[in-house]
Amino acid sequence: QATKQIFHAFATCSTGVVTLPDGGRSGRLAMGLQDFMRVAQAAQIRLPSADLEHCFMTTVKRFGSGGGHFRNEPALAYELFVDLLREVAQTRYGDSTSIDILFDDHLLPLSHRLRKLEAAAAVRAAAAADNHT
Repeated sequence: QATKQIFHAFATCSTGVVTLPDGGRSGRLAMGLQDFMRVAQAAQIRLPSADLEHCFMTTVKRFGSGGGHFRNEPALAYELFVDLLREVAQTRYGDSTSIDILFDDHLLPLSHRLRKLEAAAAVRAAAAADNHT
């Protein structure tokens, strides 16, 4: 669940966009390189930017983007986010099975911070709604 929460909080790319009958648009959420760099920074994953970019591009090359391209840049679908995290674990700890360490040290704390921010935003929204009634 933390993986999904983090992906949805940071992914900004929309691929496979189609026009809906009501005139709206719908697309599949995907994570671009800049989104991933923001995840790494927020999760305090201490790797050089070049290594993080290499992890992203290696995942794209190995599995395809899965999310297509967004503004001519590769973008990874949610299904490939875990593979990207395995690549980061391999680079950070020398072993892709160390993904548990990556989660414990970096991703779960980020997920907890996101949850607190979401709860605080919900409280503010409820208070604002009460003030307008």
